[in-house]
Amino acid sequence: MIKDNKIFKFIRENIKYVFVFLVALVALTFFSNLNCYDAAWNYGFSYAFYKGEIPFKDFNMITPGLYNFVMSLGLHISHNNLMFLIEQSLLITLTFSIVYKMYGKKSFLFLFFMAFPSFFAFTPTYNFFLMFLIILLIYLEEEEKSDYLIGVVLALCILTKHTVGVFLIIPSFIFYFKDKSKLFKRFIGCLIPGVIYIVYLLIIGAFKYFFDLCVLGLFDFASKNGEFVLVYVVLSFILLALNILYIIFNKKDIMGYYILCFFSVMIPIFTFYHFSVYLALCSLMLLSILKNKNISDNYIGFLGIILTLITFSFNLIIVRGEYFFHVHNFDYLYSNKESRDNFKRLNSLYLKYRDDSSVNILSSKGVLIKIINEEKLDYYMVPLNGNFGYNGTLKMINKVRDNDKNYYIIDMKEYRRTKKYGGQFAVDLCDYIMKNSKVIEENEDYNVYYYEGAV
Repeated sequence: MIKDNKIFKFIRENIKYVFVFLVALVALTFFSNLNCYDAAWNYGFSYAFYKGEIPFKDFNMITPGLYNFVMSLGLHISHNNLMFLIEQSLLITLTFSIVYKMYGKKSFLFLFFMAFPSFFAFTPTYNFFLMFLIILLIYLEEEEKSDYLIGVVLALCILTKHTVGVFLIIPSFIFYFKDKSKLFKRFIGCLIPGVIYIVYLLIIGAFKYFFDLCVLGLFDFASKNGEFVLVYVVLSFILLALNILYIIFNKKDIMGYYILCFFSVMIPIFTFYHFSVYLALCSLMLLSILKNKNISDNYIGFLGIILTLITFSFNLIIVRGEYFFHVHNFDYLYSNKESRDNFKRLNSLYLKYRDDSSVNILSSKGVLIKIINEEKLDYYMVPLNGNFGYNGTLKMINKVRDNDKNYYIIDMKEYRRTKKYGGQFAVDLCDYIMKNSKVIEENEDYNVYYYEGAV
């Protein structure tokens, strides 16, 4: 009888995590498709680690890559996209469990804000992993855990996305500027993973490539990129204002400062996705306020569950996918017919010319083509301005010049969209290829060019 009670207690205490895991896995499976490029690239980077490629040297990744290394571990079991989604679902569940330790049943409201309105915050990218680490930091601060450990987590933030992670050091200086002992311990904790990472880069011969892509390349990224959708800019600054107000009224709560630093995740690209992850993290401030109010935990938790299920049901109704993709490594990718047909056309073109010569793809879908054909990634896998290092466009043009007798497949929809509305797609590189190559095939979606040398 006692054993049965223990089993029942274990189930009761952990069923909430099973619920979160299942919601996450179903959402990631059915609400993502081939056009979710950030997820595709992050899967691709993890796949490249699994394949044993050298980061920065073999493929153009512009973050230190901790998230992708972690996610590559599960790919040794299976590198099908479903395994990647299972790993992300586990990470979402772990994130929820930390929030639950801080706020109890109110945490289901956090789950709702992650889900609203279309589960974008669930997207498997380094930005989500960074949000997870910040939540872990907030928990460690509240529990007054070891400063060495906090320093280690700060370093992990930098190794996840350095352009945001460096700002997360600021709250420690604000709160403990006079406590040199705490700062020193955090510095030592932060230093250890940093030194290990630098030694790793030196051993694999990737340090200069890392410095070019992740440090010098920032100048190209900032000058050539900037995506501003007015409604998301306005909503983001409303959240920023609320964040600042929270700090004004809660000066001694370090959480508000960490969340404020996370706002930099949106600069210089204000998109719905970046707004979604910032909204999810900002919801912790609401939970903190509610924690001090005399409102039933059961009521708020129930409200969070109902709102999450409503959001989940709404997305199931409007999802445009028709059936699973059923191609190698993407058996469980649920996609709409247009995306699926577009993808198949690209793969057919790639296979058609691959046997004759080297084929390079300038399309955001190029990474998926490489994965289904079990090929290694290269510098064309993220064909975006700011993703080739310092003076990257010229560097890639020189790369084209040095490798003549190559086919190039250019995504004309991305090309035309960027020409008309602006964006990150490498149109200057495409222009050089189009101007100096022979046209082999032309259609609405993709053009094929053969480059024999500069004209």
